[in-house]
Amino acid sequence: AFAAFADNHGMGPVVGKDHMDLMQQMLDTGVAVVGKYEYKLKSRDQDYMGYDLGEVNSQDVELCAEKCNETPGCMGISIAPKIGHCWLKSKMDYATPNERDAYIKTEISAELAGAFAAKNALEKKKDAKAAAERAAFKELPQPPRGMLCDHILNIFTTFIEGTTDSRKIAAQANVLKSFERLRPYGVQGWLFTESDAWAQKAAGHHVIVVRQFAKNPYGTPMLSFMYKYVRLASCRISLELCVCVCVRVRWCVREHASDIVVCVYIPL
Repeated sequence: AFAAFADNHGMGPVVGKDHMDLMQQMLDTGVAVVGKYEYKLKSRDQDYMGYDLGEVNSQDVELCAEKCNETPGCMGISIAPKIGHCWLKSKMDYATPNERDAYIKTEISAELAGAFAAKNALEKKKDAKAAAERAAFKELPQPPRGMLCDHILNIFTTFIEGTTDSRKIAAQANVLKSFERLRPYGVQGWLFTESDAWAQKAAGHHVIVVRQFAKNPYGTPMLSFMYKYVRLASCRISLELCVCVCVRVRWCVREHASDIVVCVYIPL
């Protein structure tokens, strides 16, 4: 994933293999990198008394490190995991036994800091996308009872909306007809559209319509969203509406044994 941090994506400088290896080693050893500083574990179960510059009501290393970066003279943090609190330190010299984790602050190279900043930005972007998809998944389509219990394949698509090209309109109408003709063979069609007209036509062909979905900046439904949506909706509906009965059959030929599992979905 580190190889994705390149100038042409606006994510900072290109990171060489040596830097990628170092970044991975730092992450594997639990080092937190915030801004241009790394916070490396100095000790566990040790409390460095005094030299407090402030405190934060959190045990999150990165959050405490951010506050340390913002505080002049801060050289490290001391975290109490059990009470969810941390202290910003200007110095950590003399330790006494206590339930504290101490992290020492060290400046890293600008290139390595840029690479970590790019990595964090990419992860935040992915998290935001995943959160948007999870929010959309809350409103799953509800097909007629028992409708999906005998299907073996899902096919989904999206249409060009607002087109006046008669050939495109005819082609899209034929897709809906094809979906309906495939239904007796265990195929269920799905249409992702915001068009009232196409949604009405799709419903007339027993195609499941999804009206809300994640889109790219150009307004096109995202393929990854459609795939995950159909998969999760199918699993949810199948579990709600069907009983799955599986039978395992084993036969032996000399020293060899073989198994086959047959599963049947029975509509409730």
